[in-house]
Amino acid sequence: SPIGESIVEKTAVSWLDICPMGIYNLVNYVKCKYNNPPIFILENGMADARNDAVPLEAALKDSRRIRYYEGYLSCLLEAI
Repeated sequence: SPIGESIVEKTAVSWLDICPMGIYNLVNYVKCKYNNPPIFILENGMADARNDAVPLEAALKDSRRIRYYEGYLSCLLEAI
C-alpha cells in the first residue's frame, strides 16, 4: 500500500483490527522459526457493534463478516 495508507480495517473494538496478512505472516514465521510445528488456532472472529437499526434480513447477510473469514482463511491456506 502507499506510504501512510493503513493496511488494516478497523472494527468496533479499538484494539482489534482486520488484517488477514497478519495470520499469513505469523504462521510463516512460526513455521520457519520452529521447524513447522502443529499449530492450533482456537479462536478467531470479528468484533462488530450491535446495530438494531439494521433490518434482520440485511444483518443475516453480514457481508463484512463473510469478507473477514474469506480473507483470513485464504491467507491461512496460502501460508500452510
